[in-house]
This record gives sequence, C-alpha cells and structure tokens, in this order.
Amino acid sequence: MKSILFITIIFLFSFSFGQNAIQLDGVNDIVTVNYPGILGDNARTIEAWIKTSANYNPNTGGVQGVISDWGTFTNSNRSTFNVLFNNAIRFEVNGNGVNGTIPVNDGNWHHVAMVYDPLATLKVSLYVDGVLDIAGNLTIPVNTLSSYVRIGQRVDGLHFFNGKIDEYRLWSVALTQAQIIANKDKELCHLNDPNLKLYYTFNQGLSSATNTGQTTVHDWSPNQKDGTLTNFQLSGSTSNWVTGQVLNPGFSSSNSIVSSCGVYTSNLDNQVYSTSGMYTINGLNQAGCDSIQTLNLTVVPTALTSFTASSCGAYVWAQTGQNYTSSGIYFDTLIAQNGCDSILKLDLTITPNSSSVIHVFSCEAYTWTQTGYTYNDSGTYSDTLSSISGCDSVIVLMLTVYPQTSTELTVNSCNSYFWSLTNVNYTNSGDYSVVLSSVNGCDSTVIVHLNLNQSDTTNQLLASCFPITWQEAGIVMDHSGVFTHTFSNVNGCDSIVSIDFIFNSLSASVTLDQFTGVLSATPIGAIYTLISCENNTELVTWNSPNFDLPSNGVYAVVVNQSGCVDTSDCVSFGSAQVLDLTEHSVVVSPNPCQDALLIQLLSGDLKEFRVFDAKGVLYIQQVFHSAVKDLSISTSELISGIYFLQINGEVVRFVKE
Repeated sequence: MKSILFITIIFLFSFSFGQNAIQLDGVNDIVTVNYPGILGDNARTIEAWIKTSANYNPNTGGVQGVISDWGTFTNSNRSTFNVLFNNAIRFEVNGNGVNGTIPVNDGNWHHVAMVYDPLATLKVSLYVDGVLDIAGNLTIPVNTLSSYVRIGQRVDGLHFFNGKIDEYRLWSVALTQAQIIANKDKELCHLNDPNLKLYYTFNQGLSSATNTGQTTVHDWSPNQKDGTLTNFQLSGSTSNWVTGQVLNPGFSSSNSIVSSCGVYTSNLDNQVYSTSGMYTINGLNQAGCDSIQTLNLTVVPTALTSFTASSCGAYVWAQTGQNYTSSGIYFDTLIAQNGCDSILKLDLTITPNSSSVIHVFSCEAYTWTQTGYTYNDSGTYSDTLSSISGCDSVIVLMLTVYPQTSTELTVNSCNSYFWSLTNVNYTNSGDYSVVLSSVNGCDSTVIVHLNLNQSDTTNQLLASCFPITWQEAGIVMDHSGVFTHTFSNVNGCDSIVSIDFIFNSLSASVTLDQFTGVLSATPIGAIYTLISCENNTELVTWNSPNFDLPSNGVYAVVVNQSGCVDTSDCVSFGSAQVLDLTEHSVVVSPNPCQDALLIQLLSGDLKEFRVFDAKGVLYIQQVFHSAVKDLSISTSELISGIYFLQINGEVVRFVKE
C-alpha cells in the first residue's frame, strides 16, 4: 500500500441545458423583456426558429399570431413581426405592413427573419429558411416608440402565438441574406457583438417535464436582458419548455460545482485556482466559440492508495462491485468530511479472451453448425470454448437475415400512371405487380392497387355589352376571345373550362348642322330614337343615322345596336328662325371674340342690329337715327357659345369664347 498526495478534480454537480425551445399555447403565454427595442427609423433584424400548425389567415377564419412586438398601438409606432395572411410572415408598423407569401404553418421547423433597412431602396425584406420571400416598402414612415419587447403577443395584449419558438435574436443592424444563411442553422459562436441586442436560445428546463420555477429566459447578448415567462403551465408538452430545433453548436455554457484536491486548473483559460470561491471563466470551446463557465470551486486536500490486479476477460473490484472488462486505471473515493481523505487507485490489467468473428448472410433462416441452432432473425450470436491458457475462446456469428418481402401500394392518379419499376404507362385502374431481385439475392414483390380518375372539359358561349369578371378564375374578360382556366375536380384531376366571350361595346354620339338642321348619329347600322332633352320624351324611331330636325330645341339620340344601348350627349338646335345668307355686306371681327366685337359695313349705313342665340333668344338690340358705318359692341355679358348678328336684314354668325 502506497499513499501519496496528488491533484484530483471531483465534479459533484455540472450541467448545461440541451437544445430546447419554448412552447406557447396561443391563449395567454408571453415572454416579457425589460428592453425598449429598436426605436425610431433605425435599422433592425429579427430572427427566430418557429414551429406551428395553427391557422393565422383571417381569410380562412384564422387570427394573427405575433412572434415579437414592441412600440405603441398607434400608426407608424409599432414594430410587429407576425404570421398573418396566407399563414406567411409579415412585418407591420400599425397602419401598414409587408406580407410574405410562403406558408410557415405546416408543422415543421422554419427559420424566419425580418430585416428593416431605412437606407435601402426596398426597405423591408422577409426571409424563410434563408430564402428571400419578399422585399417591399411600407406606405407610412417607421417611427417605433419605446415600449418593452414581448415575445408571443402584440403590444395591445392580443393575438398570441400558438406554437414553438427557438433561437430568438434581435439585431440593431440590417443583416444581409448571406449573414442570415451563415448563422441560421447554428447557435452564435461569439457573444460580444454590440449590434446583438437580445439573444434567447431557450436552452433551459427539461423538455416536456415539470419545470416549475424555471420562469427566467437568459439573454446571452451583451445587454444581458433576461426575459420572464408569464402565464406558462411549465408542465407537459404545451405551455412549457420543449425540445427545440436541432442546431449546430456554437457558444457553450455550463454551471459546475467542483471539488479539487490541492489546486484546480481550468481547461478554458488555463488559470490555476488554489482557493475556494465562485468564478466566471470565459474562454473558447473546441469549436473555437465562446465558452462561459460558472464555477463553484472547493479546494480540499487529497490522499491516494494504489492497488494492482490482473484478470482474464473481466475483473470485479470488490471495493466498488464494478465489473471491468478492459485494462486501465480506476479510482474509488472513500468520502470523509473534507471529501478528499482517501482515494483508492486500481491499476488493472485484463488479458482478453480470444475470439473469432464469422459474417453470414442468408435468406429467411440460417442453421449454425457450431451450435446446431436455427436462427430466424439477424443478430450477433456466440459460442464459448475453453482454451489451454485458461481464458475463454469465443466464436462470434454476425448473422444478417434478408426476408423475402411483399409490399403493397395504393396509387391514385389522373388519366394514366407510369410505373418506373415496370417501365409501363397504365391507362386502366387495376392491380399490378412486379417481382424484384435485390442485391442480396432474395425476392421482393411489389403490388400496386391503381385507381385512375379522369380529367374533364367544359365549353361555354357568353356575350355581353360590358366587361365581365370571371371570379373563380380571376380573369377580366374585356374583349372578344376564348378564355380558359384549369380547375381541380372532385377527383383531384384537371377540370378545363373554356368561355367563348363575345364583347359588344357601344358609344353613341351625334353631330348637328345648325343651318341645315341635319342630325347625324354614330355608330351606323343601328336603330335610332330621337328624344327631347327638355322633357325626356321619345319623339321618333328610325333606321338611318341622319335625321332632319323638325323645330328648334335640345335633342339626343338613343342608339340600339345588337342589343347594346347607349344615349348620346344633348345638342341644341336654334337655326330654324335664322336667315341663311351666303354673302354679307357686313364684316365682324375678331371671330371668335372675347369681350368686344367690331362691326364694319361694306355698303350702306347701320340703322339697327340684334344679337340672338341658336334658340332665337334675343340678347342685344340697338336702333340708330343717324348714319353709322363702324361700331364696337361689348360681348362680355355673353356666355361662351354660338351667336347670330342680324344687321339691315342680313345675319352673320360669330362665336363667343
């Protein structure tokens, strides 16, 4: 027996949590954080892994599920990252938002990220599993106000998230797509980035176990803003700590209670600790990432007693009752009050029993001549023989039994089905089979129960005077042509619907010759009805586009062509009482005029003039008792239109602008 003093490290208690997540029940579970978030119009990035199968689409009865939110519930003042329309992610600021297109509620883990860059052309980018879902802009400015961050609930206390959240990160910069892809599948390696404002790995608690009291979520960012679990049940698989997304390890952390005999050397910073106490040790783990150890160290003296032993095959140490099958150095500690009174050391040499291995592959069953047994299942079997050395000689049979299998498949297809195993395209429902020979030489039969359903085609004829929206197909039919859309019938096969659409558009108009009284309507080739615009009565119906007006008045034409009807604008006719002169001894200028009209007589003297409109309404009249050749009259009181000047029995037309 030999007793010496040496250094031994005894871990009484050491733990680091596994890759867990937090499960929110969608009713009232939230994580509150004493951190105001990214404020104003500053850049930001939110990342998280989520897993949910809830319906959040309001168009199908769902309700918004909020991943993260902060700010105030007024326009432009929120910063909300959620799942909403089409069950895709969305970023909104209260009053406007940018919607993604990729559904994320398929019950699988998805990495989601929102990036807001105020300096970019497209300021909002949404990513799903590292893929850019959409990039766009908000229609209102971003001005996020101070309000504590919450995870799983909107700032007004509504719209809880129903599902799992893991690896939540909040950055004060706009990450690039390359940066998101580089780090989405692993925990962060280094924790000293000043742009990392919140980082929750949720690697706490025991998955789906009783976790009463585990209500604090540790923040690994430089801010150290731990979150608080509110309203969680903390037991079972809902509203509790649960198994999270499997990520590549990054930084590591551990809490260790260590007793050391003599001194303790940390494998993180290589520092030697000779006194008991609480230490926080920072270093790098084997992957080169940050490693944080909280060490509760007790340094106590230790004594050692050594033993040597040798055995054939295995050895049971009476001191511990353990069965050792390999050579090595083993220890047992005799606990005293100081924890290091005596350590027993066993220096053990094991002489292994000899063995040989036989590999056998067989179809269905195998009879081993060594033992005479027939084996129906794959496995490792052995037979022990005694050798002259006194140590056993073991023969090991490693047996693989390949069964002759039969597999049945049910296949539903449309119109036909190509089976790659037979290289045949089947056009009829039925049962089909093929016998395959595997690489091990054992037959394998595959049977397919094939159900074929057929596609269908429907043709329709439709005519209209107006554009028609085909709601089911999302097509606007605003011109003649054949419109086609493919639906899915009750069997899941194509249902092709074609509409032969005839579009008849009509726009009625008229022109009027004020001197001839001829009214011309378009388009031609229609039925025309003259109406009075003064009392809205129908006067006459005819088939020609031209019509002689019977008297002064205000008229319009109703045009009916191929079942489409339109009414022209109203026109005024007042020339029936006006003289139609082809030559004048009177010149008026300017024509058109604005505020004044100059009258010049080429022959004779001006004795009287009158001004009236096309309806015969008299506006100006003057009689002269002495000879007048030229005269300027004011037209400022006249409204814009066509007027007629009657002088000495002649009528001259002019236009007031």
